[in-house]
Order: sequence, then C-alpha cells, then structure tokens
Amino acid sequence: MKETDKYYDAPARLMAQLDAYEDPTFLAKVKDGKGPQRLRLATVFLLTINRVPFFYSGNEYGFDYSQPDALFDGKRDVAWLTWFKSLTNLRLKNAAFRRGAIHWLESTKTMVSYAREYEGELFIVALNISDTATQASITVPGGKGRSKAADLLNPNAPTIAITAGKGKKAGSQLSVPLQPWEAKVLRVE
Repeated sequence: MKETDKYYDAPARLMAQLDAYEDPTFLAKVKDGKGPQRLRLATVFLLTINRVPFFYSGNEYGFDYSQPDALFDGKRDVAWLTWFKSLTNLRLKNAAFRRGAIHWLESTKTMVSYAREYEGELFIVALNISDTATQASITVPGGKGRSKAADLLNPNAPTIAITAGKGKKAGSQLSVPLQPWEAKVLRVE
C-alpha cells in the first residue's frame, strides 16, 4: 500500500476488484479446491481495505456462472448472500472501512492482520489464509486504555480481552483464535 501512496494522490479512491472482468473469475483461478474459502477471505479484505470495492455478478452468492440465466436458476447460496449483506452492511455502518487510516500489523505465511482507524474508532481485521487453526498474537495500535475486542462477523462470539504484552511484544496484545480460512473483524473498545 505504501507504494500506491507514492504514485496516486488519493489511493483510497481507486477501485479494487476480485475478478478479472469475469474471465477468468476468481473461483476459476483457484486450483487447490479452496475457492469458496479464499473468495470469502478476499471479500472481507476487499470490503475492509481503503479502496472502492467492485464486485461482479455472482460474487454476492459465492459462485461463478457462464450462462446469463444461471444467476436466476434457484441454485443460489442464500446463506452466502446473507453473510455478504452483513459484510457490506458492516462497511456501510463503519466509516473506518471507507475512509479510515490503515495500519499493517502482524503477518505471516498463514495470517494477515491490519487495523482500520477513524475518529477514535479502532477495528482489527485478522485473516487466516490457511487450512490450519492458529492463535494470532496482534499488537494493538494505540491500545492503551482499550480492554476488549468484539467480533463483528460473529456477534455471538465472546469478546477477546486485550492484555499487556511482555518482552518483544510490549504494548497491548490481542490473542485472536482463528479457525482454518476464518476472517475476524474486531471492534476494539
């Protein structure tokens, strides 16, 4: 993202998309059998970074189609659409995902995390990009005085306590459990 800042006056106004104009689609390019899982993570990423998201028809149901009438054949995934609507609603209700500052946090080969901050509100997005569960240890930016984080994608999940870090991890720490291919969008309070 820092390179984008060098070349564009307002990178947050740039459009970002998942598909290459439908041919090939995102799902068609994923060859490891994890297309739906990767599409879900990519959708969370697209709706929480500082870009204008662009979706193709079918992304809202998590599937590809090649015939124009296939979108209306009744085989759509209603659960995916419900999830997709809740995610777009999350972006709509929280200005941090549209115009807030972005801070890249801990990342590994299997996990990516970043913070979004706007007008005193702080959110952390954590993405497990592997088929193995992990416990991500994330340093909370400006975490002083903040004590917990609530999962906005799963409102029934218990809040996660923020603790004081030790040694190299000085500062406020958030220990985030992530299931395989799971995304968490956390409101830090």
